[in-house]
Amino acid sequence: MGIEDVVREAIRSSFGIDYKEAIPLSRPKKPEFGDMSTSVAFQLAKRLGSSPNVISEKIAKELASTSELFERVTTQGGYINFHFGKTFFSKLIGDIISGKLASLVRRLSDGEFVQIEYVSANPTGPLNVVSARAAAVGSSLVNILRRVGYDVKGEYYLNDAGNQVRLLTESLRARIKQLKGERADIPDEGYHGEYLLDYARDAIEENVPDDRLSDWILSRITDDIKETLKRFGVCFDSWVSERELRSSGRVEKLISELDKKHLVYEKDGAIWFAATSLDPESEQDYVLVKSDGEYSYFAVDIAYHLDKFQRGFSHVWDIWGPDHHGHIKRMQLALRSLGYDRAFSAILLQQVNIVEEGKRRKMSKRRGELVTLNELLGEIDTDVARFFFLDRRVGAHLDFDLELARKESEENPVYYVKYAHARIRSIERLAGLRGITPGSIENLLGIPEFLHLARRVAEYPDVIVRTARELETHILTDYLLALSRDFHHFYHIHRVITGDRERSSGMLSLVLAVAEVIKDGLALLGIEAPERM
Repeated sequence: MGIEDVVREAIRSSFGIDYKEAIPLSRPKKPEFGDMSTSVAFQLAKRLGSSPNVISEKIAKELASTSELFERVTTQGGYINFHFGKTFFSKLIGDIISGKLASLVRRLSDGEFVQIEYVSANPTGPLNVVSARAAAVGSSLVNILRRVGYDVKGEYYLNDAGNQVRLLTESLRARIKQLKGERADIPDEGYHGEYLLDYARDAIEENVPDDRLSDWILSRITDDIKETLKRFGVCFDSWVSERELRSSGRVEKLISELDKKHLVYEKDGAIWFAATSLDPESEQDYVLVKSDGEYSYFAVDIAYHLDKFQRGFSHVWDIWGPDHHGHIKRMQLALRSLGYDRAFSAILLQQVNIVEEGKRRKMSKRRGELVTLNELLGEIDTDVARFFFLDRRVGAHLDFDLELARKESEENPVYYVKYAHARIRSIERLAGLRGITPGSIENLLGIPEFLHLARRVAEYPDVIVRTARELETHILTDYLLALSRDFHHFYHIHRVITGDRERSSGMLSLVLAVAEVIKDGLALLGIEAPERM
């Protein structure tokens, strides 16, 4: 039972309520305030109609009398401070180095069937670095949510229909003609990138018929996207085609369902979704079927999300770019009318700027100014790219420092974390040569740096839970950097393997726990922890 669990139980025993909100946990800035602290009493104050001081003291008293996790529990200005004892640290380190790390992480779900849709870039060209960020974040969140008990599936929605496909085909056709020496202009809104020349050459070599150009280019680009994602360590559980969705009859069924709810009307030759009748605060109604009879992107997207829930998902998260901000509310309105608004969430991922020598590169598939993921991976290691994409709040713009990413030194945060792991594995090999095995840590907890490092290790299970709850990968990358920093500091002060075998055994236990945590954390982020560097 973790800290959150025992605090919930103490709240239930003290006040008779089943508290299901997140229990905020943090590390006190001053060691005298304990190993871990919570401000949950402030969250309970309004609900219980009492002061945080009174609430915290009652919870602390209950915890001190019932939990074996803590040596003592104190309060300070409404905060509850937990002081871990030797037994706690000994069991924690022992569990970690004996392969029980995953079991220490609190389960937030008992197999709830959920989905994360991410990347879903249009198959109109190579994946750029914005899509790469989505790929890193999405695949990592899939891993992390699985760790806390969800049955998660990752999905890619392939926008292989509509005007963009027509423009792509026309652009390719123009490139083919240009290669044959014929005069041909790419449409103004078409795709001007040089990458289409390579596809055009292949189309000429394969003698692709003109009436098959659209299918051919979509298939080729989709295959290349899959190959790039595989290179980046990303594999999806499923791929869904917009083209197939449009032809399946699901959109017609959706519109019929909305019509039964009196949320559809006809105007100016088009069919509209009556968003304003559903929500007076909505600024406008939205087209479902255009005047030319073609389905709008909105209509198809509602049908796609309805299909997700019909497949059994209880909640779906979509990772979208910042240009989708206005799409969230109308999607929520449509899904609310169908009974699914609370089962849908959107994560808006902000822009990525590649920065080199202090200058930002511009990116546009249509203008041909494109920094592709493949190009990036040609310059830096995949693990470096993933860590850089993940080490930032999703709602914040990311300036990707290419010069820093190229460095294979401790200045590069990825190498800094990896080096901590590799250094510990080197220590482990040395211990093996000298016949030293992990032993008790209790007599070493009086060493300030040792205790500080042990406290940092103890944070890991709650870091994973917080990362899962907030869907923010930077929480985990920040922690791994802090843990590595603490280890490097400890290592420079204390030799792990010395002539004192008992002391060496205890030191070895702690650093091996650090290595296991780093390895596990990096694995959740899709990054390798090297044995040697």
